[in-house]
Amino acid sequence: GQQPLGGRGAPPPRGGSRIEPTRGGFAFARLGDRCLDAAMAHLVQERPGIETQADIDSFVSGLATQRLPLDLPQWRMYITGTMADGRTLLLFQVNHAVADGDALVEVLMSMLDTEDGAPIRMPRRRGERRSVPLWQSICGMLRACWGPIVADQLPGDPQNRLKVPDPHHPGLAKSFHTSAPIPLEEVQEVRNAIPGATVNDVLMTVAALALREYFLRHEPATLRQKVRAGFPVNIRETDGRDILTPAHFGNRFSQAQLRLPLHLEDPLRVMADVKRQADLMKASPEPGFRDFLLRLVITKSGLSYANIAHAVLSAYGKVTMLLSNVPGPLDPVRFMGQELDDLSFYLVAPIGLYFGIVQYRGFIRAGICVDATCEPEPARLGECWAPAFQRLREASARGSAQPISPARL
Repeated sequence: GQQPLGGRGAPPPRGGSRIEPTRGGFAFARLGDRCLDAAMAHLVQERPGIETQADIDSFVSGLATQRLPLDLPQWRMYITGTMADGRTLLLFQVNHAVADGDALVEVLMSMLDTEDGAPIRMPRRRGERRSVPLWQSICGMLRACWGPIVADQLPGDPQNRLKVPDPHHPGLAKSFHTSAPIPLEEVQEVRNAIPGATVNDVLMTVAALALREYFLRHEPATLRQKVRAGFPVNIRETDGRDILTPAHFGNRFSQAQLRLPLHLEDPLRVMADVKRQADLMKASPEPGFRDFLLRLVITKSGLSYANIAHAVLSAYGKVTMLLSNVPGPLDPVRFMGQELDDLSFYLVAPIGLYFGIVQYRGFIRAGICVDATCEPEPARLGECWAPAFQRLREASARGSAQPISPARL
């Protein structure tokens, strides 16, 4: 029913709040219980007629063009009838103004059934900070200054098939696709075959290889030019359920960038390049410094919020794609007594391509969202995903990579 389902979405911070405009910005205002109960017919809706993955993709594409009214909480739940394969779909739509991906993962975890308060097993998010070589620390400091102060002022990626020409005027339609699953055990095999690698390194490499294959098929000239991916960096000092407290909830992330080595053909050389950039970012205070500069501009520059938002969006749209890794439960979980068979995750943003990598119950998939004016058939990207991983897996078994220099910041 609507009330039990709605009760799962409303309790976390901001779940029962509407957005109210303030002087120069906005604030969340909690709805009263009576108003919230009356709103459940809008917040929780049944959507019959969705029977296939194509129907799901089409429905989500339609949601991407609709704005949620500000006088109601900024989330919706949609539930289908029985689909063609016998399953039922529950779709949870949330405005990014409510919170970032790390916080929303914890919201999802708080909505799931638990047995006797036992914690849900999740992939390890953080390990102990490893010491880094002096040269890497110096390069990290240089990058922290170069990125926000210099690089962000330079021209963006040259135009390519997947890049939105103007992030202020993106296409109105979005297209969605979910890739074939990759077993987590096989991803860990690749990680273990490469000294110092992480699962995240492997997944970012697979995304780079999939994009290389896509451009090789549809726009080979792009392999010779700059193509970058932006990705969010959590800048909280805490994790887990503490994120749901008012002090840590919301959008507490910064941005980093990865230059995709599309010019490299050997999968392990691609992996080495991606890992070098990832290691340098881990040694750099760039995300925190970037967040500090943004807050300084907001509080001290005297510029209007509209002008600041315009400048941020212009910088945001200089990259070709966004990339994120959403770690889900390692074991099957249940929601209102029903076991969840699959999880998918999408982000709708004013950018050409989003790759949302999702881990759940031992498998990894990519939720792909593209601007339909750039690429109306996202399956063309999805079909490159599993073959890209197989190329990397076979190369890691052979150990065929040649060393590459740790040049270019």
